[in-house]
Amino acid sequence: MIRLTRDGGLTWEGDADGAGIPFCRVSAVDADTVWYLSPNQTPDSQLSTDAGETWTEFPLPEDIFVYNIVTISLRTRMDGYLLYKGGDLYITADGGRSWNKISLPLGKYGEMKLEANNSVTFGAVRFLDADDGIVIVDLFGGGDSKVVALTTTDGGQTWQEEIVPATLGSTYLSRDGKYLTIQSVAGKITVLRHNDT
Repeated sequence: MIRLTRDGGLTWEGDADGAGIPFCRVSAVDADTVWYLSPNQTPDSQLSTDAGETWTEFPLPEDIFVYNIVTISLRTRMDGYLLYKGGDLYITADGGRSWNKISLPLGKYGEMKLEANNSVTFGAVRFLDADDGIVIVDLFGGGDSKVVALTTTDGGQTWQEEIVPATLGSTYLSRDGKYLTIQSVAGKITVLRHNDT
């Protein structure tokens, strides 16, 4: 179920009845252009360019499974990002017709891994332009967990990392990359602002 607001959330269009669909991922770049992923629907990757009136399938990278996608993010109508279980970032500049894969530098965290989950989004991606981006990953395993912010200024060729002072949970990063909200599994909500110096 996808609902649309045109007035900042005062009113909503669409059917409010029924439960949400587990493991769906949604990203909109403007009032018209939306990506929608769900392993519970066919096709499992859909695109709308008319505010959800009509939907068409868009191609995902080869050999990936939609239920292993942590999160998606559109930057423009053609430029999008897909964060995959394990720490691979896929980038498209042509609306999904072709994809470039970048492996995030997460090896030093040993047993801690980035996982996909059907009810929690354990990561976030925002790029301000083709070069400047931030990826938030929630890593856990081996009895430990960390929230890590990775930033790039060269389109993902190199990364700077910073440990985020928050407990892992459902993650949202504002469109400008400055505000991070994490709701822990226990329900605690942490809101952080990035201080660029």
